[in-house]
Amino acid sequence: MKFYHYLIVALLTFVSNVLIASELTVLTYHDIVAEPGDDMYAVSRSAFVAQMDYLESQGYQPISLATLNRVIKKQTPLPSNAILLTFDDGLKSYGDFVAPILKIYGYPSVLSVVSGWIDGNNTPPEYNNKLLSWPKLRELQNSPNVEIISHSHDLHTGVQSNPQGNYAPAGVTRIYSSVKNNYESESAFRQRISADLKHGVNRFQQELGGKPIAITWPYGRYDKVLSTEADLLGMKMQLTLDDGPNKQDQLQVLNRIMIMRDTKIDDFVADLKYEPLRHFTHRFTEIRLDKFSNQTPEKQEELLSSLLNNIENSEVNTVILSPFTEDGKKAFFPTQQMKIESDILNRITHQLHNHADIRHVYLRLPDDIDAKKSDEFYTDLARLNWFNGVVFDGQASRNIGKIKKIVTYFHPKTKFGYYGEIDNTKDYDFIILPVEGSQSNEQLRKKILKAKGLPTKLFLQVKVPQDEASTLPKIEETIRSLGVEHYGIDTDTDFYSLLGNFTIPNKSVNGLLAGFGG
Repeated sequence: MKFYHYLIVALLTFVSNVLIASELTVLTYHDIVAEPGDDMYAVSRSAFVAQMDYLESQGYQPISLATLNRVIKKQTPLPSNAILLTFDDGLKSYGDFVAPILKIYGYPSVLSVVSGWIDGNNTPPEYNNKLLSWPKLRELQNSPNVEIISHSHDLHTGVQSNPQGNYAPAGVTRIYSSVKNNYESESAFRQRISADLKHGVNRFQQELGGKPIAITWPYGRYDKVLSTEADLLGMKMQLTLDDGPNKQDQLQVLNRIMIMRDTKIDDFVADLKYEPLRHFTHRFTEIRLDKFSNQTPEKQEELLSSLLNNIENSEVNTVILSPFTEDGKKAFFPTQQMKIESDILNRITHQLHNHADIRHVYLRLPDDIDAKKSDEFYTDLARLNWFNGVVFDGQASRNIGKIKKIVTYFHPKTKFGYYGEIDNTKDYDFIILPVEGSQSNEQLRKKILKAKGLPTKLFLQVKVPQDEASTLPKIEETIRSLGVEHYGIDTDTDFYSLLGNFTIPNKSVNGLLAGFGG
């Protein structure tokens, strides 16, 4: 009898382990409309219902934040096929359509509201008369399947981020003052963030009778200051728009998949499996900024316009920039630790991201940086500029531990890479291996096979002079035959002028350079 008892216990334990998930998928929606229009974030009702039908048919188990909180505290396991359904901005369509539909399925969901917008402060024109009111929110929160959380009070807006007049997310941008010609200090930034989050929590208490248990960061952007201030206010679970599944040990800061207007059911299924992320091909080029030196603001804008146009034509989606002059003596951003050539880096990264649709901007750090105090120097670089990757040159990597700590404080999901040949790759997410396109196939083969043996991702940068562009297909064939997934071509093309008769290949060579996943 005891044997059968132990057997049953063992089987139940096995089944339990199989059914307990190791990852959580989080979806985010905005508006759900009868018929889709120009709004890329507005999903049709029919598409939404089809997506919920798919989740039901495949055995997905939508969970609540309350359940997730118990999972984090190890009071309950994460169910198999766990999924979290979130809805941003607090639009009327959630109350009119989403909540009733999800009630039929028995699915819980999370609604993020900007308390300032509901109060009539800085409400976007496109959301006039489209937001849920406090009384309607009080009605919705009576449902056990509806959780309402903060989306900040007044951080879902833009503030000036540089002298050229760009506007960037208020929650992570140190405001540039055109009157004082300076940037917001860290202490002033923290005070602004703290005041906003506290005000939002107070409005929740006044209108909904309790504090929000979580916060959704506007535009998905956040840093250590925001995370710390939210945590102090009891909002320990925080929703972002970072890529990738959420691992068991990383469930307090959640990555999310955004469902867009044109997400067909096949795309939806692929999103659930993270296929676009896993198969995404990065194409990058490296660009120096020295041409912006000693130029008038008008000439700098002309150069930037040419740069953006030519990058768009080349179909690059990742760009490596050096934030310094070629001699490493002057910076292209404001810092008291080095001479300033021009305050142009923030402007360039902003325009690359917003107008050239460059999803990934990486900064390359040279060996010899002529800075007075390196800690303050890297702090200025990270806090005043948007980027999501750092590429180390040679000896610059000796300070990788310190630089990582500083950079990830402001950019938590930064990727770190090494440019060149290296044996110890434990500190890096990737290496960029430069090779000459003029090398023989056998020389390329030996160098690539050696690098492929390293326990990190390999990105191959093949240098090919513009006048040897005809050799690109043969080089590509060699690279692919060696199983290199991430590679590209670095030519001497001038991105600041017209490309002329030479067009950077995309389909035949898979772009300028393929590489950094997620």
